[in-house]
Amino acid sequence: MLIILLKFAIVLRFLRFDDKMRRSERHKAENLCPIRDVWETVNKNLRKHCMPSGNLTLDEQLMGCRARCSFIQYMPT
Repeated sequence: MLIILLKFAIVLRFLRFDDKMRRSERHKAENLCPIRDVWETVNKNLRKHCMPSGNLTLDEQLMGCRARCSFIQYMPT
């Protein structure tokens, strides 16, 4: 297990999705700048290949979370 985590840490160290030199100026405009290009590619491919039918069902569930994330809203109940 430790070997797998070590390999994953090495891959994350060298994996980049954007230009690191321009990231600071792009980050002023948006928070998703490090993965913006990947996000747009995924969305484009989903629109092209995913054709939902009339029998589509969406399920929604609220789960407790203690993560520090800017877009999560605190709901005490």
